[in-house]
Amino acid sequence: MARFLWRWLRGLFGDPRYQVMAGMVAVALVLGDRLFPFSSFPMYGGFPDRTHYVYLADEAGVPLPMHDFFGYRTTKVKRIYSSEMRDIYKSLKAGAGEEDEVELHTMTAEQLRPAGDATLRWLVANDRRRKQRKGAPVPPLRLYHVDVDVGPDGRLRRAAKLVGEYAGGPS
Repeated sequence: MARFLWRWLRGLFGDPRYQVMAGMVAVALVLGDRLFPFSSFPMYGGFPDRTHYVYLADEAGVPLPMHDFFGYRTTKVKRIYSSEMRDIYKSLKAGAGEEDEVELHTMTAEQLRPAGDATLRWLVANDRRRKQRKGAPVPPLRLYHVDVDVGPDGRLRRAAKLVGEYAGGPS
């Protein structure tokens, strides 16, 4: 068996294509951290200074599991909310004068309210878990926008804003 395996490997690496590939693998293993497939560096090395996320809560402000409640992951809901938020930002920026510079991350809860309300309306209208609730009405809900950034001390800071409310009712 060992003789067969040795002949097979010798025949395999006797082919110039496999010799080149074996050489590249050997170089990659030797260089290790400095060569792409074995590198510890992320492919996308730039990280933003700030970001945001959204979460769903009941009327008391207790977070709710969005996927269990409506059948959507928070990433999908964030995309919908962010799209609405960018539309509002563009309209605010178009209407602002030179002295009233508007930044996306400095928008107030009142400015973001239409985006939050629209996102909650979309969630209720496109509810994937409606059949599981068997016609039970959707309870009052709130949508929170949380800004996350790095403070001067290097620690993460979070600031939550109530951006949307749904009074409850049939889905």
